[in-house]
Amino acid sequence: MAICCEALDQFLVTSHDIARRQKITLKLAQRMASINVVVWILHSIPFAIFYEILLSTGCNISNKYFSLYFSVVYLSLLNGFVPLVVVSLVFSAFAYRNVRRIIRRQVPHIRRRFDRQMTAIVFSRVALLVSVSIPFGTYLLYSMNAPGLMGNVLLSAIDQLCSAATSTLFYMNYAGPFYLFLLTSRRFRSQAKHIFTKKF
Repeated sequence: MAICCEALDQFLVTSHDIARRQKITLKLAQRMASINVVVWILHSIPFAIFYEILLSTGCNISNKYFSLYFSVVYLSLLNGFVPLVVVSLVFSAFAYRNVRRIIRRQVPHIRRRFDRQMTAIVFSRVALLVSVSIPFGTYLLYSMNAPGLMGNVLLSAIDQLCSAATSTLFYMNYAGPFYLFLLTSRRFRSQAKHIFTKKF
């Protein structure tokens, strides 16, 4: 959800409508971040209650109704396909369109470069998140709704391989933005180079 807020923020900041740009303030961003944190903390409480640790497979959901909620609501609506594909990509595309329009407006050159750079960063971040989250979410949906594979050793091994591959791909989401920012932002590259040369 944080990436959705980031994409929405970038869309509003680059908007040609002055009223939209004036809505984005530091105080609003702090409020939205606080609300986001509180909602996700409250949302995580049932996970602590209904997850159980099994030695053979790791964590599993013990309640069938919570399992249904997890696969339908959580994976699809809250943290899955809908926010990733619809919200993030739509607002990133709108922000990209807004940056293309900035060229026609009378905006200082530095501001245009900064907006273009920030939009490229946000768009690449959204693209990375979508590309690493969809396989993981798809596998989770499959594994929760597929019949048990305990009897067939080959299918169980394939399932574990898919689990390891999609999990590893998903964890690229945490280190990937650093490398994306190095690729997409000249200023970030120069700052990183300055920090690394100063440290070493």
